[in-house]
Amino acid sequence: IKSTMSRRTVSRAVLEGGVAAKMQIGYEMLQTNGDADSTSHRKQNYESRHIALRTPDYDSPQSRLCVDTSAIPHLRLLCVDATLDHTSKASVNGFLGNMDEISDLFNRSPLAKRLNLQFRIRHFLKILRGMNGDH
Repeated sequence: IKSTMSRRTVSRAVLEGGVAAKMQIGYEMLQTNGDADSTSHRKQNYESRHIALRTPDYDSPQSRLCVDTSAIPHLRLLCVDATLDHTSKASVNGFLGNMDEISDLFNRSPLAKRLNLQFRIRHFLKILRGMNGDH
């Protein structure tokens, strides 16, 4: 079958992929016991937020998506944002805003309801001790 996806289908697939990625990050942060970088281009600041964490083995059916503490950490991209300034306060506020978005999305998801899980900012704060930043 030879066909092409419409622009609308492509835009919906991209949007749904972003939603699924945020749900996955929320779940993985709940299962683990970060890092950030910023730069500027033509006087516009950009900040990437990413985190290195141990993730479940999605290929293992018996693992019930539990994290092996000896597993190699995987890098997950949280977002890339344009920022108004290049300060530590703006960086932390951006990170917390990103965590609020991930928390809200994950907590409303069918996955969270099925597994009876809630992602709270306190879960993120436990991970925050491993966060790196360059402001």
